[in-house]
Amino acid sequence: MSTVMRGGTDTFTTEERTTLGLAATGGANAAVTATLPGVAGQFHHITSISIQRAAAGALAGTAALEITSTNLPGSLAWSVGNAMAAGGSVTDVRYEPAVPLRSSAVNVATTIVCPAPGLGVIWRVTVTYYTAA
Repeated sequence: MSTVMRGGTDTFTTEERTTLGLAATGGANAAVTATLPGVAGQFHHITSISIQRAAAGALAGTAALEITSTNLPGSLAWSVGNAMAAGGSVTDVRYEPAVPLRSSAVNVATTIVCPAPGLGVIWRVTVTYYTAA
């Protein structure tokens, strides 16, 4: 059993924490929103975020795709390019903090929102987290 700091002097053992996972995948050229549901009296504590794209055909885009979030400190956002090779895949975001990222408010959904990525391209957003006070 190991002890983990939750904030200040408040600690919990790893056995007291349940890790949850959520994956959201869209259709071709569709926006995707990964939503962690709000839990009464609980914050989300994010342990990882992975955002990937896969392309059926080449996409020679030059625009930036803006990935946004809600209920995360500082309204975290990421900007990524949208060009893709045919049959290619790319990991745009791999976020694995040393200390879990706590949501800004309790009992509020936390979202990660990806815009339409381009013709023949799909998103996959995977989040691992736990809830705690």
